Amino acid sequence: MFDKPAGLTRRFFATLTDYFIIGIIFLLPSLSLLPFLKVGNTTEANYPLVNMFFYLIIAGLLYNTVVGLYQIYFTSRYAGTLGKYLWGLKVVDADTKKNIDIKTAFYRVFVGHTVSIVFFGLGFWSIVKDPEKRGFHDKLFSTRVLTHSGILWGVLSLIAAVVALAAITIALISKILLILG
Repeated sequence: MFDKPAGLTRRFFATLTDYFIIGIIFLLPSLSLLPFLKVGNTTEANYPLVNMFFYLIIAGLLYNTVVGLYQIYFTSRYAGTLGKYLWGLKVVDADTKKNIDIKTAFYRVFVGHTVSIVFFGLGFWSIVKDPEKRGFHDKLFSTRVLTHSGILWGVLSLIAAVVALAAITIALISKILLILG
C-alpha cells in the first residue's frame, strides 16, 4: 500500500535509475550511427572533433526532450516512471491521491523541476526538511510522492543499469577512439 511520503534518497535513486535506463536506450543506436556522422561541408567533415561536438549537442537536446516526455507520459498514465515503479514510488494528486493529469505532469516536470533546481537544488533539498517530504515542485502543482516498504527491485535494477551503461559507454568510447585515431 502506498501510504508513506517518499524521502529524497529514494526519489533520487529512482530518478537515477530512469536516467540510466534511458541512457542505455539512447547509447545503443549511437554505437551503430557514430561512424556515419558528418556535419558541415567536406572540409569540416575532416575534423572529427567538430563532428563529435555537434553530435553531442544534438544528442543532449534530444535526450533531455525524451526524458521529459517519458516522465510526463508515465507519471500521468501510471503514477510514475519505470524507475519510480522499481523503487516503490507513486506520484499522486496531493488531495485525491489519484493519478495526476497530463497537464499537471507537464508543468510539474518542465516548470516545477526547473524552479526546484534554480537555487542550487533547494527545491529538492526542501524534501528533507518538509514533514510531508514535498519539494517545491510538489507544492507548486499539488502533488506528493508516496512509497511502500520494498526497495530490492530498485537496488537490483540500478546496479544492472549501471553495469549495462558502463559496458555500452566503454564500447562507444572505443569506437570514438577508432574514428579519431
